[in-house]
Amino acid sequence: MKELIIGSANFGQQYGILKNNILSIDKINKILLFAANNNIFKIDTSPIYGNAEKIIGSFLKSNKNIADRFKIITKIPKNLSSSISPEDSIEKMLEESLNNLSVKKIDTLMIHDVDDFCLILSDKIIKLLEEFKVKKLVNRIGMSIYNKRQYDELNSLLPVDLVQLPINILDQRMLSNGLLEELKGKLVEIHARSIFLQGMLFTKSNRIPKQLI
Repeated sequence: MKELIIGSANFGQQYGILKNNILSIDKINKILLFAANNNIFKIDTSPIYGNAEKIIGSFLKSNKNIADRFKIITKIPKNLSSSISPEDSIEKMLEESLNNLSVKKIDTLMIHDVDDFCLILSDKIIKLLEEFKVKKLVNRIGMSIYNKRQYDELNSLLPVDLVQLPINILDQRMLSNGLLEELKGKLVEIHARSIFLQGMLFTKSNRIPKQLI
């Protein structure tokens, strides 16, 4: 099934190579309403995207008639709190995300930085993620990757339901290395990101950083 997902990286921070401006709350609300009116109900966000989760939560509170139709993807960020255990930090992060988003559950909890996550991964964390699903706080667990090695390394320890990966007209690595076919064979859902190279495919050449030309 092919669907569009609303990315929220610039809802609460400057985003991308071109440092695109933060969107105004008014513009964000218009984007989300436009998406809903066109049957686009998936939103990708993260606790590290400034106050993006709170902005989305405020929109959902103000539009209760359609709020239940939205499926939220948020992420376990890197550099979790060092003052408590990794599993407690993940649990606290999810609780805060649910509160900020004004929802009782999210569709997908994504591992944002696989290399960092593999350093802290333990049986306790695996059990915790399974409990999130049993308690219906989270429907699915996913990972966001940059290369096949990251997928292979984490998948050997923690098979996931969803993989987010970069692919666009200039970046075909995931096609050539066979990962897309492998995921398809395992019935793992695939989310394509960076499809416009953070907007650079539509950017005038004089605005592209010289080191990338």
